[in-house]
Amino acid sequence: MKDAGAVTVVETSLQTPGSCAIEAPADPCAIVIIGACGDLARRKLLQALFRLFNNGGLPEPFIVVGVDLNPLNTMEYRELIKDSLQTFSGEKIVAKDWDAFVSRLHYIGMNPKAESPYAQLADFLRPYRPPSMSTLSTLSAKPH
Repeated sequence: MKDAGAVTVVETSLQTPGSCAIEAPADPCAIVIIGACGDLARRKLLQALFRLFNNGGLPEPFIVVGVDLNPLNTMEYRELIKDSLQTFSGEKIVAKDWDAFVSRLHYIGMNPKAESPYAQLADFLRPYRPPSMSTLSTLSAKPH
C-alpha cells in the first residue's frame, strides 16, 4: 500500500475481476475528454473509465463529457462507445452495468469556428459543478 497524497493506492492486479487499485474513490468530478470520438478515447480511456466504474473506483457523483468535432448527439455517442467497448474489449457488456454507467456519459459536438468554441462546454458543465467538484480534462485529439 502506498500513500499518494489524498488517495491511498493499494498494490493489486487490475486483472482480477472486481479489483480496483484505489482504496477509496476521489472527490466528485467531471471528466472531459477532448477528442472523444478518436481511437485513444474509444480503445483505452472509456474502457478504463467503464472498468473503474464497475469496480467502484470512480467517485459519486461523476460525469464523463466527450467533446469532439463530429456532429453527434449524446444518444448517438453513447451507442458509438457501447459498440467500441464491445469491439475492443472482446467482452460482452452486461446491460445493468452499462445502464448504470451510460447515464453519466454525455457528448458535445464542438464547432471550432465558433467565436467561443468552449462556451458550450462551460455552459454544459455549470449545473454539474458544485464547488467541491473537480474537473479532469484530457486532450486526445490529433493536431490540425
